[in-house]
Order: sequence, then C-alpha cells, then structure tokens
Amino acid sequence: MSESIPVSELRLDEDKWPKSRRVQSSIFRAREYWGQLVLEMYKKYGMEGTKSNNDQMMEMARKYVPRALKNFNIQGNDARTAASYFKLVDKIVFDVDFEIIEDTPRRVRMRGTTGCPLSVNPQEELTAEICLGGMGHETVACKIINPELKFSSPHLMSDGDLYCDMCFELPDSAPLSEVSVPVSLVKLDEAEWPEERRIKARQRRVWEDYGVMVKAIYRNHGVDGMEVVYHVLSASANKYVFMALKNHELKGNDARTAGGYYKIYHKIIFGNELEIIEDTPKKVVMRNSEFCPLSANPPEDLTAELCLNAMGYEHKACEIINPELRFSVPSLRSAGQPYCEYVFEL
Repeated sequence: MSESIPVSELRLDEDKWPKSRRVQSSIFRAREYWGQLVLEMYKKYGMEGTKSNNDQMMEMARKYVPRALKNFNIQGNDARTAASYFKLVDKIVFDVDFEIIEDTPRRVRMRGTTGCPLSVNPQEELTAEICLGGMGHETVACKIINPELKFSSPHLMSDGDLYCDMCFELPDSAPLSEVSVPVSLVKLDEAEWPEERRIKARQRRVWEDYGVMVKAIYRNHGVDGMEVVYHVLSASANKYVFMALKNHELKGNDARTAGGYYKIYHKIIFGNELEIIEDTPKKVVMRNSEFCPLSANPPEDLTAELCLNAMGYEHKACEIINPELRFSVPSLRSAGQPYCEYVFEL
C-alpha cells in the first residue's frame, strides 16, 4: 500500500511557512533561476549568449524608466538623474544601498557590494564579459534620460574587484539641465514604500525578469536555447526536491507524492492554489489558472513549444520520486486553453 495521502488532503503548514517566508523563498528562487540562466547561456554560447540577458534588460528599461522617473519625480537629464533612478529602483528590486563615491551633475559614481542576482553563482565561474554583455538596462536608461549620457562599470566583482561601480557621465560639451539634485539627497519615501510594498514589488519584478529572459532565449536561440532553461530548472529540482519531500513529510513514490509536492511547490513559490481534478495513486491531474512566471510576457509572445521546453523541474521531480512517473501538460494557456493542466501518472 502506498504511503502517500490524497493531494486534496495535503495542507501546507502555515506556522512553518507563513506568507513572509513564502515570499522570500519565491524571490530567492526567481533570482537563482535568472542568475544561473545568465551563466549557463554564456557557457554555451559565449558573448552571443549574453544577448538574451541584454534584451531582457533593455525591455525592462523601456517599460519602467519613464514610469519611475515620473512616479519618483526624478527631474533633470544629467548624470544625477540617471544615478537617482538606479539608486531608488535598485533599493526596491534588489534591496541595494549604494555608496556614493562621486556626485556632480556631469559625473556620478556609485558603488555596490550586494544584491546582484549573479552572486548565486560561484564567483570563480563569473567573468567581466558576462556582466558587460548584460548592461542593457543602464544603457537604455541613459538614452531615455539624455542621449549624450554614457554608462560604464570600471570595477566589477566578476573581474576580481571587491565591489561593482556604476558610473554615469555627461560630456563637457553637453548642456546641463536646470534641475540637478545631488544623488546623496535622494531618498526612497519609506511612508509610501514600506518594506511590505517593496517586497511585493520585488517578487513581481524578479519573476518578470525571469519570464522575459526565457522569452528572449527562445526568440534568439529557439529550442536549442531552451535546452539551457530545461537544464537550469532540472538542476534546481535536483537541489530542492529531496529536501522538500523530507521537510514536508511527503511519503510514498506514486502520483499523489509527485502531485502533493507540486501543489506545495506552487503554493510556496508562486502563491497558487492548484485545482485538483483527479486524485488517485496512479494519476493526479491539477489545473492552474493563476500565476505563471512566463505570464509576465504578453500572451501573443508565448507558444506551447516554449512552455513545454521549460518543464525541466517537473520532469526531474518525477524522476527523483519514481523513475516510472510521467509528467505531461495536455492543456496550456500558451496554446489557447483557459488553464494549464498538469498530469502526474504512474
């Protein structure tokens, strides 16, 4: 007799996993996926592999820079304007507090030592090329604020330095804006942006970064590139599934074991309540009409092929629990269905 219990009876221990812990786990996992994708794309394609990261960065800049300049009332068009944008946004998205080294209208230099999602990778595996190939957000932000603004990063931890520098420079020949507020005086409004709001925004943004990155990989490299996504997610399952089965006391090795794990995984990482359609030891069917990290992309940018080639986590989880378990997705929102259907079958 199987040791597993019906998926419908399985409950996440809210005392051990309060919402705050779930959100932090979600943010960490998204950053981990993104950081490892950047590294593995570089390993496979060299500098060409950084294009997808750069594309994602540029897309985020085009979407968020004009909005943030307006919402934070960041005025002017000089080096301080660009630096102020990154000081505020990086505080929200990465919880970074930059050290201001130089602060003039024509040149601002800021220094950071924490918060970079690439730090999930071993330091010895990173190179300056990986970072320099993904500076699209900074480059586009400067272009939006002032086409004559230039960005550089003369110091990088991935190049062996103890910190990363962000430099924004405006040539002497470029006119200065009438408004120029020192970056050192720019502060995030804690009343408007309390920690809870920052964390919520951070979670939304890091998963959007991941989703747009996957879309860029598929657009630039097709199914061949998606092998990297599949590999990264499969490796993550290898890292976490055994631990999760033990921590959540999920016993057995049948479809209910896999379905139960996936139910908890979705609850913690994505905040989803999966709908249970079928619940037997041999077959578990669940539907998701809620969040998917790829849903950060417009529906017309998604395809079933993209989604199916990003399912490394699910297939590896089944292999770990029972090599005879099979995972399939007969319905996908990216294929026009109203929900995604997940099937675990023995």
